[in-house]
Amino acid sequence: TPFGFAHYFLAFWNNITKLTVANLLFLLTNIPLVCFAIAFPLFTSVNMPADSIYPIYYGVSQYGGSPLVSAFLTLNSAVRPTSVHNTTTIVLFCIGALAIFTFGPSCAGLTAVCRNAARGDCNFVWSTYFDAVKRNWKQAMLFGIIDVALVFLLIYDIIAYNANAAGSTLYLFLYVFSIFLAFVYFVMRFYIYLQMITFDLKLKQILKNSLYFVTLNFKRNVVGVLASALLLVIEYYMFASGVFVSVSLILPMIILVSLLTYTSAFCAWPAVKKHVADAYYNDHPDEDPDRSVDDDDPVFTDRG
Repeated sequence: TPFGFAHYFLAFWNNITKLTVANLLFLLTNIPLVCFAIAFPLFTSVNMPADSIYPIYYGVSQYGGSPLVSAFLTLNSAVRPTSVHNTTTIVLFCIGALAIFTFGPSCAGLTAVCRNAARGDCNFVWSTYFDAVKRNWKQAMLFGIIDVALVFLLIYDIIAYNANAAGSTLYLFLYVFSIFLAFVYFVMRFYIYLQMITFDLKLKQILKNSLYFVTLNFKRNVVGVLASALLLVIEYYMFASGVFVSVSLILPMIILVSLLTYTSAFCAWPAVKKHVADAYYNDHPDEDPDRSVDDDDPVFTDRG
């Protein structure tokens, strides 16, 4: 089938160079996000008390204390390494905050290249990328700010609720519910930028359509989520293993970001075409990239 399992790998292989170039363009137009990512390995590592009660015993010991307090101080004196900010990381994080303005437009450009790769369209990376950025930068920038805020909020909620889930049924429910919301929003992102660069729709309509697509294209959505999760798990374990750290650092700069976007576009486009594109292009035939040449218009003219 045009969007089957075998075609996924065939289209990827045929466009691997273009996807690599698009990945590099995404990073170049998203320098603040790169600075944000670079900051994490540069944290200063310091030893901190492993037990939160240690500072209390230490404070008491400094103002009189007793043999009992000294004993408890010794028992709770274990330390563990902790990462803390330094001047470099603070500067990089401040620069990284500008990513809220660059993230959306760069996602639009990358999605355009990956959509064309999935559809098998003619794909001139440079012009495709920057044309999509130029045509959609206002809407993409607005949604990019919303996108960054929602992703941050969902990740924060999952971590916070997980930390308290063991002792509270309410927090356990909120933890599970946050994971569900994260899944729904992750799938919606398959369609948001894809519709944004393809159709002239208002953001409210794009979000509404994307929510519908969560269930309309459920099987392919699950496949897309599982494939994306597999790629991210492989990346994580290569980094955590200590053996393939250099490879794990290079992959996001070379292909990983565009591969994730290509995967989502490949899974999402058939549903977008069926439920939105066909109807849209019936009303806007001049915008249809697959529209055949009118039979009444000759391809060649005999100038005799």
